Amino acid sequence: IDFNSVVGEKARARYALLYSQALDKNFIDLQSDSLINIALDYYMYNGSDEEKFHSLYYRGRIEQNRGDWISAISFFLRAQEYLSDLTDYRMAGMLYAQSGRVYSEYYDYPKALKAYENALEYYKKSGIEKYIRFAHFDIALIRINMRDGSCDQGEEVLLETMDWAYENDEQYLLLSCVETLCQYYQT
Repeated sequence: IDFNSVVGEKARARYALLYSQALDKNFIDLQSDSLINIALDYYMYNGSDEEKFHSLYYRGRIEQNRGDWISAISFFLRAQEYLSDLTDYRMAGMLYAQSGRVYSEYYDYPKALKAYENALEYYKKSGIEKYIRFAHFDIALIRINMRDGSCDQGEEVLLETMDWAYENDEQYLLLSCVETLCQYYQT
C-alpha cells in the first residue's frame, strides 16, 4: 500500500507504526525517523498506552540503529512509562533487552544486568522459551563481562543455554554460547 493513498491522520499513524514494526521484525534496520514520527506525533496525544509504548519503542530502535545510544535509551525509558497496561509480555521483554544492549554499549554492566533480568521476567510471563533462553544468554554474558565473582554463575548458565540451543536446533544461540565460552576460557 502506498503511504500517500492512506487517508486520515489516524490511519496514517496506524500505517506508519505497523510498517515500522514490520521492517524491524524483518531485520530491516531503519535509520530514518520520518515514518515512525508520524505515529509518535499522533499517538502521544491521541493514542492508547499500548500505541504510545509501541511508538516510543520503535523510535528507540531507530535511534539504536543509528548508533545514538543516548537517544535510544531516552525513548526506551519513556516507553517504560506505558508498561503497566501492556499485555504483550514479549514486547515488554524486548524493551528491556534492547535497553540492556544500550547499557552494554556503555559498559554499564549493573544497569545492563538489571535490564536483562527484567527482560527475563517478562519473557517468562510470555511463556516463549526461545526468548527466555536468549535472556539467559544475555544475563550470562553480562555476568562474565562484569568480572565481579559472578563469572562462574555466568558460565553455568551459558552451558545450560548451549545444551538447550543444541537440543532445539537454535544455531545462532548455540554459536553465540560457544563463542562466548571460548573467549571466557581464553582470558
